[in-house]
Amino acid sequence: MTIRGIPFLICFLAGVVTFAAGVNDGTKCARALHSDFVIKYLASHKLDSADDTLSLEVIVGTLKELLGEGVITIHDLQTILDGQNPLLIRSSSKDLEFRPVLDHLLKAIHLDREHSVAVIQDLFDREAMNIIKRDNKLVETKQRFVRLTFYPIEPGQSVIGDVGKVFEIKDKFWIANFPVTQWQYAKVMGVNPSFFQELSKSSSVEVTFTDNNQMLTKQITMRSNNPVESVPLSKALEFIYRVNELSKLDSPLIYEIIPEHNKHWHYRLPKGVELEFVMRNRGLWIGRYPDGITPENLHRIAWFNENKYGTQPVGLLEPLLVDGKYPLYDLFGNVRELVEDDPFPVYGGGWYEEARNLQLSFRMRGDKVNRGDFDTGFRLVTEPPR
Repeated sequence: MTIRGIPFLICFLAGVVTFAAGVNDGTKCARALHSDFVIKYLASHKLDSADDTLSLEVIVGTLKELLGEGVITIHDLQTILDGQNPLLIRSSSKDLEFRPVLDHLLKAIHLDREHSVAVIQDLFDREAMNIIKRDNKLVETKQRFVRLTFYPIEPGQSVIGDVGKVFEIKDKFWIANFPVTQWQYAKVMGVNPSFFQELSKSSSVEVTFTDNNQMLTKQITMRSNNPVESVPLSKALEFIYRVNELSKLDSPLIYEIIPEHNKHWHYRLPKGVELEFVMRNRGLWIGRYPDGITPENLHRIAWFNENKYGTQPVGLLEPLLVDGKYPLYDLFGNVRELVEDDPFPVYGGGWYEEARNLQLSFRMRGDKVNRGDFDTGFRLVTEPPR
């Protein structure tokens, strides 16, 4: 790096050291690391590509700074791990200003990829958990497992499917913020059928559940907050039957999964038209994707075959805000979702799909309902007893 770049790195390293030491008010040098300083620095200095060696502290520190300033997202970390500059597909003035920084980081990461990938993956994991911890709708304080929250969906009309037929949703229902997770499924069924359970971030969890009115406890391997998959429709319906039995009994177990459960309410799969109605924001979105989403930025809301292999913990990406206020996560990607009473019983696309298969009207027929593929899960809706 050029001599002119040294002050920036010294300043940055000082900021990293100050941060590590736990000094809350920081120093003048550390405060200079905010985006205005970096933008001005880049305006008057060019990074010299002749020497791209950077320490891991500087690489991670820079990425933290860019995350903190909102220049990059947690998804962009995965893009960087794949050796690509995520800012190349964006065109705001800030994105243009920071492209040289990421280009330089990518060269440095490439030079020491073995170690860089490990520390960036660790940063990705920690940032992912920070997202969960920051949102008290996702996880209560010190909770290890994601719980379900249900949001009201008012009646209305919407274009449904490719043919543009208008359907009317006549009855109000409530839909879960997440697909059912491996931990939630195991709490009810006493097993975890998921293909993606025995990976590097899996753990053996002690689960208490009911079987034939008996309380049982056993260790079950799982990735707790990943959506359950490899569940055929018959097993999804059995899970729902058991949840409804817990609801009838007002069992304490149901409150572990659904803290705000309403006594004696009924749970079921969504109907196909209901799920697409929700995905279209109660009929407000009539295009192929939600408003503001294109194949190029689909990674903001969906895990699919261009940004991750396998299922991921629910709730890490941006939610769709139904009626502008109800956050629903993983409606697109991660796992396809089973519905009831529909000739096309799988909606939403999964992690295995291309972007074109995550369109609002995308549905699938076939064997997936009965065989329980490793990219197929389900989400619950609820309604009061009638």
